[in-house]
Amino acid sequence: MTAPSDQSARHPIAQQSRLTDFAIGQALRVDDLAVWYVATRVGTDAPVAVAILRRADPLSLARFRLAAQLGARIRHPGVLPVIAAGCDTTYGDYLVTPYRAEQSLEELLAKGALAQADAFQIFRQLATVVDALHLQQIIHRDIHPATILIDHEFNARFSMLGFAACDASRDLVDFDDRDLSSVYYPASQRLGSGDALPSDDFYALGMLLYQLLLGGATPQVPLSPLATFHHDFADIDRVIQRLMAEHIDQRYGTARQAAQALPNVMVKGAIFEKGTVPRQTSATTQGTWNSIAEWLENPLEVVMADDLDSRYLQRSNARADALHRVDAMQNLLERWSQQGIFRRKTFIQLMQPRQILSANFYLYELRVQYEKRSEPKIHQQIHRSGKILPQDAVPDVWDVPVSEPERFVDVPVVTVKIPGSQQVVKCEDCGGLGKLICGQCNGRGMVDRKKKSRNADGSSEETHVEERCRTCGGKRQVKCHGCDGVGKILEAQIFEWERVTKRFFNEDDMTGLPLRTLNDQAQFVCQKDVDIRDPRWRRVRPLRELIDAVLRETDDQVRLLAAELIIKATPVTEVEYEFNNRHHSLSIVGFHNKVRGDWSLYDIGKIVRYSAVTFVVLALVVTIIVRT
Repeated sequence: MTAPSDQSARHPIAQQSRLTDFAIGQALRVDDLAVWYVATRVGTDAPVAVAILRRADPLSLARFRLAAQLGARIRHPGVLPVIAAGCDTTYGDYLVTPYRAEQSLEELLAKGALAQADAFQIFRQLATVVDALHLQQIIHRDIHPATILIDHEFNARFSMLGFAACDASRDLVDFDDRDLSSVYYPASQRLGSGDALPSDDFYALGMLLYQLLLGGATPQVPLSPLATFHHDFADIDRVIQRLMAEHIDQRYGTARQAAQALPNVMVKGAIFEKGTVPRQTSATTQGTWNSIAEWLENPLEVVMADDLDSRYLQRSNARADALHRVDAMQNLLERWSQQGIFRRKTFIQLMQPRQILSANFYLYELRVQYEKRSEPKIHQQIHRSGKILPQDAVPDVWDVPVSEPERFVDVPVVTVKIPGSQQVVKCEDCGGLGKLICGQCNGRGMVDRKKKSRNADGSSEETHVEERCRTCGGKRQVKCHGCDGVGKILEAQIFEWERVTKRFFNEDDMTGLPLRTLNDQAQFVCQKDVDIRDPRWRRVRPLRELIDAVLRETDDQVRLLAAELIIKATPVTEVEYEFNNRHHSLSIVGFHNKVRGDWSLYDIGKIVRYSAVTFVVLALVVTIIVRT
């Protein structure tokens, strides 16, 4: 992702030069954007590190200033803080950070592979930083050894965030994929600032973990399995493959999940296992946990850590710990097989477990209330008397106050007048006169009428006579029906409004899982009002899909008033295994450990025999009945 090093663009500063308020000392390192120096603030002896931009192009300048802005804003021990920044008339843009003896991870890996314990320590630290950045809606997009600093105790932190995707980066100079693409962030990833996702950084973490364990230069894809270098790395290959999965939904939900999935290893006297904290270090504990068992933290548990039912989470974790212990799964399945006549009794002896994954499965309901307000339209009625009191005009229908019923209570269509829109106007039909020319006599007051008479000889004769118009009574005018003779119309703008409650449902990926059993075993873990425009909800895929569905219902005439999130959860453990040289999987659902799987769990031969016997018995019974 980082641009190639351009040595010709570097202009080192002579030692003991002055830069604004800092005295520049020895050069420390060179990265793609800046030259770094050790320096001291004038008037003090405290050392600092000063980075001076070494490129003049607009992209580099924009990225350097973004790094300075984010470094000053973010407070995390895993991100190099920026304590000052500015532009010097002689040397250009610069930023200042605290100084400590560090080297880039790239330099460290050039000396060879790290010890497994040190590699895991670095990876876990960086995973924590990445998740913290993601919670602040910052996608790093520049994770690789050159941007990571390591001290002598293998403490790690990111040096610059110049390629981060965040709100601040949208206002800076644009770039295309060629500025970002690298082995760590290939062009197949979502690289544009508007499209960046946390999963982009997970791919890079997979590459980083691979390089931490092998050392040397940046590896090339496709990666050779680590197990080809050392058989103990087979479990790590599985973590890397999931971090770098082609489909982003198949990757971990958080970097922390990947760190927890790493195999147990001794690090500075403590055993780090698949949990959030180190477990006991006694010899008896080291063999307690099944090496193929893994706990997967749901992204929802990171976003809503304080909102989910803590008692449920504790029970779920305890359940997973119990199932992940050595022989626990075998004992459970053996008891299950003994409780049904058609269940395969020798299943445990024949199956070969490959992986055990435990997680919480969540079901989501988003209850939302919409308010609909139509476009204003003109309403007219006869104005018979009274004055119209002046009111301030309301420019928008959404500014008109309406009644406030209870939340999530539907309100049928109601017509509302817009304050300040009332006015008395002349009737358009009669021009305010209240009368119209009679249409029957055309204003003459008289009409012609044919009159037939019969002569003495029996013949008839038709004559025309003129008589008074019956419609207007000879007055030549009639009352205007539009204003009922008043001549004035009261005109106002009105709109229609209503409130409607809708429910939207979604769930975590249930591929291969028994949805009916999941629903039966689910229990409520959260019910709270939420602001769906809060960007943190979009970090959870099912919630993101729910929010998109909710927002599709809104437009200029439909607005969202309130949203309530209801979540149910079920603990699930999936077991992948080989049986008769075929791949299978089964699920253990809920706190009652309901076992669900395919035909391999059942004794097909016994089912066939019992079915045949049942058929023969039924046939005999039918024959006897027919003969009698």
